[in-house]
Amino acid sequence: MATTMSTTTRTKVRAVRLSAVALLFAALGCGEPTQLILEVESDVILSAVAITVTRDGGEARTRSYSQPTPFSVTLVPDGPTSASRLIVATGQTSSREMTRAAVRTSFIEGKRLVVRLRLSERCLNVECAREETCVEGSCIGATIDPSTLPEYGQRDAGRDTGRDTERDADMGDADADATMDTMADTREVDAPDGGECAPGTVDRNGDPADGCECRVSAELCDGRDNDCDPETADGSDEPTLGNACDGRDDLDLCADGIVRCQGGSLRCDDDDEFAAELCDGADNDCDPRTLDGTGDERIGVACDTGCRTICVDGEVLCPDDDAQEICNGIDDDC
Repeated sequence: MATTMSTTTRTKVRAVRLSAVALLFAALGCGEPTQLILEVESDVILSAVAITVTRDGGEARTRSYSQPTPFSVTLVPDGPTSASRLIVATGQTSSREMTRAAVRTSFIEGKRLVVRLRLSERCLNVECAREETCVEGSCIGATIDPSTLPEYGQRDAGRDTGRDTERDADMGDADADATMDTMADTREVDAPDGGECAPGTVDRNGDPADGCECRVSAELCDGRDNDCDPETADGSDEPTLGNACDGRDDLDLCADGIVRCQGGSLRCDDDDEFAAELCDGADNDCDPRTLDGTGDERIGVACDTGCRTICVDGEVLCPDDDAQEICNGIDDDC
């Protein structure tokens, strides 16, 4: 919502303007650019961040960055825009601990979409599968429908990070040959004639002294009012919000939890109840490596033959002590 200010009052408002290398615009053409804006942030101090982009049917390409987080990387397509890309950010601390975030998504022609890659301290040394990402210590699926990603044009050109400038490195896609750097230039600009707030800004507090002080952006899970609307729940625009996840405090691998925004961080809300592996032929703990019946209290109990119960083909059996011992992985004669 744009709030009208006095026409006799000219206030100074902060605005971010991107200065880009002319070659980049020439490559993108005259129409709306097709881009993925990778926003990399972390709650732990990292000595280096590597970003790897792998297009389906293409080779993986990696760029390394030594600047502090947060920073952004602009990804431009080199090949079919509809092809899926696996984007992986890997951060390393000074003690060589690793934290990782991943997203599998694709471009949408004529749109600039924002992809958030959060390198969390709770994900240090957490190993997830290739097609998974770590969210606050839990592994969840990394695939995100690009239609659910926020558009960069609907956000401010940058976030208030407490710095005068924010670095923005442009990286080509999987087959790009060069990296082009741009710098987000922060400077004072006059409010438009007529006293209205510029697009993407809101005079939330009604104080003419600070002008249009609130810059509208996607509502992230960070404890801040990003969209300048106090009625919006924190984290409402997070693409992984509500996804199924597996809590790391239980012993099974079942994704029976839900990603929620709690205390300004994305967390896996899991009941922490352990799904025991019963003797029923089903994979109760969601881990195919666990033998059937491993966690069943009925197994190993003394039975009528003087033997102890065993699990065979999803059934609890009492072995016969007169049975012949054969090579089948079962104590046939107890």
